[in-house]
Amino acid sequence: MRRFVVTGILVGLLGWVAAVPAQAQDKSARGSVTAVAGDIVTVRAGAQELKLTVDGKTEIIAEGAGTANRAAVAKGASGAKLADLVKVGENVEVSYREAGGMMHATTIRKVRSAGAGGRSRFV
Repeated sequence: MRRFVVTGILVGLLGWVAAVPAQAQDKSARGSVTAVAGDIVTVRAGAQELKLTVDGKTEIIAEGAGTANRAAVAKGASGAKLADLVKVGENVEVSYREAGGMMHATTIRKVRSAGAGGRSRFV
């Protein structure tokens, strides 16, 4: 009887572990913005072209971003638009997560240089 209980517990644990989805892995890249359209920003990092989705949880770190956001809210908007904060040709460092075949930007930070050919790495 004891053997059946232990076996049942092990089978239950294995089923639970198999059901837990794999965590999305944090990554980062540094490069220059090649396009901004709606809630998508495209960044060329070395030879890679990254299309990143942006939402209300994405943190944008740039000089004047807080002021632009407050001004937009004062005018009745929910916040500043992505295209007002990040422009084509600017150098950025992005932190993002890949999940379900999509890349979601968690942080976009303006930087002075795209670096030596850009880079993409795991955080």
